[in-house]
Amino acid sequence: MYPPRRGGLPARGYVGRVTPALSRAGNSCAPPGFPLRSITELLQAPARRNQPTLHPEKRDGALWISIDNEVNYDIKNAFTNDFDGPWWNLGEVPQEQKDKWWSDFVQKYYWDPDHHTLVKTLWTKQLRRMISNNISKGKRQNKKPKFVSDINWNLMWQHWDTPQAVHISTINSQNRKSDRGGDGIHQHISGSKSYAKVKYDMMMELGEEPSITDLVRKTHMKLDGTFADKRAKMIVDEVESIVVSQQLNNNEHVEVGSQETNSHTPITPLMRDEAFYSIVKPYKGRVFGLGSAQMESYDPIDPPSLVLPRQARYERDLFNLTGVVNLMSQQISALCEARGVRVPHVTEQPPHPSQPPHSQTSPSEAAATPASTVPSLS
Repeated sequence: MYPPRRGGLPARGYVGRVTPALSRAGNSCAPPGFPLRSITELLQAPARRNQPTLHPEKRDGALWISIDNEVNYDIKNAFTNDFDGPWWNLGEVPQEQKDKWWSDFVQKYYWDPDHHTLVKTLWTKQLRRMISNNISKGKRQNKKPKFVSDINWNLMWQHWDTPQAVHISTINSQNRKSDRGGDGIHQHISGSKSYAKVKYDMMMELGEEPSITDLVRKTHMKLDGTFADKRAKMIVDEVESIVVSQQLNNNEHVEVGSQETNSHTPITPLMRDEAFYSIVKPYKGRVFGLGSAQMESYDPIDPPSLVLPRQARYERDLFNLTGVVNLMSQQISALCEARGVRVPHVTEQPPHPSQPPHSQTSPSEAAATPASTVPSLS
């Protein structure tokens, strides 16, 4: 059984329908002489259920994008085997070509229709990242990638040598080398492993989903305990300061009537996440410290930056309410003890809705119960 994950369910999927652009896409793998199958037909094909399954929580041995290498390999293999244009990024690729790559992926994996939007979003982002990284690496090293033809490589360089392209490249280089207001150039220690993969490995080790600050520590803290990135350390320290202060406030003495009690509220991962999002705001759709992990449960309507703080508030309110209930229970027990009334301790769990409440008293039993046995506090 896999650890629970926070942030709500993935985005609402298209059930039995896709966008018009996808419905017109054809299957490039169809044999000669046979009509091309649309994306809609491919998605509804019964044979897809025999393919490896994709699931955001990797249930029952399922795979997932940006976590399992075989999925990423299939995404890369699709475009490297059919790359026939001067496409230095995904935006330059014709829609027809992107649809062909998508249809190739659709035929290799199966996923629940509710996850269709999430899968398509992550597939697109992974494809965009792979194309840009491979082309950019070839440009920096002045070495043509193997999947790019000589003609297309020369056409790319013709574009990169234009004044407009040179200006954009200079600005992007300056942004990457920016000291971020004194924080220095961003550095991490995760290497080529995606943040989503790092987070999943932590879930398997801890048995629960780690907090964002735990993920930031894992991806930015060296073996000697120092941070490779100055901003990462500042964020972690500020988050811990916030949650400790909140815990002290929640654990203050709460007066109810004439008695006091301590309501000890533990610090949970959700509370740390709420503090994280209170100081780290999304910039151009990205959140510092999350990397690819921020897209694992992407929902444009309820993104994690909105869902997690809301869940943290619910959790904190629940702890506070539990403390109040416990205090009231103690006061009632003390009052009954002072008046010599015995209060039985109820240890049974509430009956399941499908089962009859066996603890209830029937009308005949109620009639036979002596009135003197019913305690009165008046």
